[in-house]
Amino acid sequence: MEVWGAAPRGGIFPSVKAYRNALPPRRGIEFSSPIAPTPGGGTPYEARWNVGTPGVMARGGSTFVGIPISYIKNAQVP
Repeated sequence: MEVWGAAPRGGIFPSVKAYRNALPPRRGIEFSSPIAPTPGGGTPYEARWNVGTPGVMARGGSTFVGIPISYIKNAQVP
């Protein structure tokens, strides 16, 4: 199981982006990963796993990155 991410809007480097802690009451997926977020990447409310961080793997050439996950809750369907 993996979660993938692309470059953020206006950015050029792909990263996996996620809310920290529990998912807000909206559509999305909740997950946990054995890979720690990139230090200094993101905000107090958002975690980021950037390309080049140990455990973050390039996927789809240089378009995406992926991280392994150990738990997933899919809240995509309302």
